[in-house]
Amino acid sequence: MELPIFSSSFKEFLISIKKESRIARLILSVFQLHNDGFKNMLPKVLTTKHINYITYRSDGDISFLPSGKEHIVNDDNTWSRTNRQSGKPARVIRKLFTDKMLELLNEKDFEIFNNHYKCKFDTSRYAFDLLPNTEIKRIYDMDIEEGGSSLNNSCMNRKGNFLDIYENCEQLEILVLLNNNYELAGRALVWTIDDIILMDRVYVTQDYLYDLFIDYAKSNTWWYKQDYKSMHDRRTFIDSDGQVVNKYFRIYTDTEFNSYPYIDTFCYGAEGYLTNQDVGEYEYLETSGERNDTNNNTVYDEIHDCDIHEEDSVTITAGESRYVDLRTHIDNVICIGDENYYSEDSNIVYLKGDWYDINSEYIVEINGEYYHVDDCVFDEYNQEDALEDDCVYSDSMGGYILKNEAYKVNNAYYHESEVEKL
Repeated sequence: MELPIFSSSFKEFLISIKKESRIARLILSVFQLHNDGFKNMLPKVLTTKHINYITYRSDGDISFLPSGKEHIVNDDNTWSRTNRQSGKPARVIRKLFTDKMLELLNEKDFEIFNNHYKCKFDTSRYAFDLLPNTEIKRIYDMDIEEGGSSLNNSCMNRKGNFLDIYENCEQLEILVLLNNNYELAGRALVWTIDDIILMDRVYVTQDYLYDLFIDYAKSNTWWYKQDYKSMHDRRTFIDSDGQVVNKYFRIYTDTEFNSYPYIDTFCYGAEGYLTNQDVGEYEYLETSGERNDTNNNTVYDEIHDCDIHEEDSVTITAGESRYVDLRTHIDNVICIGDENYYSEDSNIVYLKGDWYDINSEYIVEINGEYYHVDDCVFDEYNQEDALEDDCVYSDSMGGYILKNEAYKVNNAYYHESEVEKL
């Protein structure tokens, strides 16, 4: 028998109330004993014959997967809502215990668990508000709800005087989560970049509140950082379709101010823009209001609209005219002989382990497709190139002919025009 599966937020909740809740202590002790090798305790106490894959719901209910239903995972590794149900905390948690164990528990045990759960996960006491860039300084200086998560430990709390670069960025908003006492419980910068709305790193007072921000982003078809709990992996995002995307962005905005914040994702850039790519003149990774000169020798990638290190840049010299003379990253370049082609150029083709220009003497076009000359022969009857695999050799024609136009007579091949049909 396998252990029940809980979300990380639900596990953290059980640990947080184990002193007050017999239910939580019992579940955690079975997990500990099972992990220590005492697996005989599990079937006596817990069961997954009714429910599994347990997590919280923001309305104060418990979400679970009923027995016999398939557990489905989204592309971003979150649990899909497909096949899931929900119910009141005390009623659902009972389903985890064996009949024998339920005889040893009383209503007070479940009441205590239920009260702690409702207090922790009933998010009706929170409300979201999406505010403009002009409100960002005020939000960073707000009173913060008690807690022990990322917002309580943020290095930018009460440093609104460093945030001129945010206050003057028209592409920027801030999503805030407020409790009933109008204390800040969570925040995330929200960037508009062309037709993409992207939620940046999330800061919260309680770990389970992360999920509220992700649900908000999904419901509004926003992009968001895949690693939304940290500043790491600055180029990996979940797009509006739930797909993982690696992408560099450039945000054009005024960058000349007297002081600067620590910027989690778009922490690089030069005069007039910020980017999540490690290029540009400046780096915004200080908490003291300074920015660092990177001394990067960078140039502009004219195809991909971003800065790149000069030593990695190459100029396109051949191929489609729209790419010729443009500079781009060497990873986007195909070198054929002494010429540089853009990798997505329609004038190049990859055959037999190498790249060729389609106008090369080694390339043959047949019915709109390109083949290496070594794989082709000359069709003597039709007087044109053909794939060798599609042909046979005819002594009477003095060369190759198409198989579908050939007849075999006395172990020799003849073109159909030479054969008298009886």
